[in-house]
Amino acid sequence: MPEGLELPPGHGGCYLGLATSKNARSERQPGPLSIGEPIRRRIARLRRLDPRAGGMELDVEKIIEIESTLGCEIPNDVLALFASGTTDLGKDAGFDLARVLERTKAARSRGCPEDLIALGAHPDGIDFYCIMKIVPPGEPVLVIAFDCGDRSLVARPLVEWVDARLEIRRDSLAAGDNDERALATKMATPAEIAAFQPMMVLGGASSGPKGPRKVRHPMFGDGEVLSETGSGDSLKWQVQFASGTKLLLARVLELVES
Repeated sequence: MPEGLELPPGHGGCYLGLATSKNARSERQPGPLSIGEPIRRRIARLRRLDPRAGGMELDVEKIIEIESTLGCEIPNDVLALFASGTTDLGKDAGFDLARVLERTKAARSRGCPEDLIALGAHPDGIDFYCIMKIVPPGEPVLVIAFDCGDRSLVARPLVEWVDARLEIRRDSLAAGDNDERALATKMATPAEIAAFQPMMVLGGASSGPKGPRKVRHPMFGDGEVLSETGSGDSLKWQVQFASGTKLLLARVLELVES
């Protein structure tokens, strides 16, 4: 555990983990990312509060590059943050998979401990959001805020950190217009929770299907395609409907001319 790390009350504080083998990291393959239900529910809620939430794809080759270069294994629940497609985690918290190596190098140059990797950063550049390179089995994943000013480290369990992002989002909407205040009270539906399924793909997020980007569904109405995963009969499109974002089989959607 990094020296001076402030742990949440009641946490055991044991961080003497075993090194992750190169073979374990190289087993990443394209396909659905297995994540826990607590993080799935929270990210689905963030997406519900962000009408413009984007696709859910992760570049598996970039993940392998990061893990091999840094000698780490990023927990799947953490990778899910990069697939949220939300402003809260993308723009505001700086979670960009393509910038993890760059951010980690920058954080270490400013005194961040070598056993942390920087996943995101505050827009003002003061704080980096990090995790341990190795999370021992049975220990909770912590998001560790590294303050470049005083080099302090403050840790929160992952789900609590995402809860804090949710609270920030709700407060922002509650201070907005009538539509935003109404949105602040919305909860993710079971269908929206189930629809949040990050996919690891070769080459990163797709720009979406070729041809028309407008589609129609008999239940959800008209929507805009944000991204796609799979191929053939298994091709799925991430679609933004008025009621929220859905991941649906392309074959159940009707293309509509723009």
